[in-house]
Order: sequence, then C-alpha cells, then structure tokens
Amino acid sequence: MPIADTEIADVARLLAILGEPSRLRIVRAVWERPQAVNRIVEATGLKQANVSKQLGCLVEAGILGRRRDGVSVIYFIALPLVRDLCRLVCAGVRQINDGKARMPPNEEVQRV
Repeated sequence: MPIADTEIADVARLLAILGEPSRLRIVRAVWERPQAVNRIVEATGLKQANVSKQLGCLVEAGILGRRRDGVSVIYFIALPLVRDLCRLVCAGVRQINDGKARMPPNEEVQRV
C-alpha cells in the first residue's frame, strides 16, 4: 500500500529519528528488556549527556517510553512496530551487502 499524502511527513520524521546511529544503539540496548539510563550508557558506549539527549528525542517521538523505578528512570520500547521496522531494514541491508539487491550510487539518487 502506498503512503498517503497526509502520512508522508510523519513517515519521514520517524525514519529520520531512527536514522541517527546513536538512537539505533539506544533502541538496541532496550530491545529485549527495559533498561535504566546507566545500563543504556554502558551498552551503547555513548556519553551520558548524549544518551539523555537522544532518549528525550525517542520518548518525544513515542518510540520509547519511560517510567520511574525508585530513583531510576527505566526506558522501554513503547512502539512495538519499531522492532519489525528494524528487522525489515536490517534484512534489506543484508541483501544489499550480499549482492542480492543494489543501492544506487549517489549520482543516481535524485535530489529534491
């Protein structure tokens, strides 16, 4: 099913948010189970300030949720379809890397 004109901006926003590597690392860190910020910092290798900034963006977008647990804030995937989306994109990237599909060279990509 094609994307409706009314959805294009929202789809582009979601893909842009997930297109930032540190945000994907954070999503991966909470993939299996909710995690506190310190665990996310450890799992991603990112600096605490960057993790906090990216967590705010992911929560604001509705991709992650958060809840208090004593003095800790626990983050979790709030939009389950993000897992499906990541699986599909990863499968596509693997096909491209295996030579079963092809991304056009930069000069073939139309610029708007």
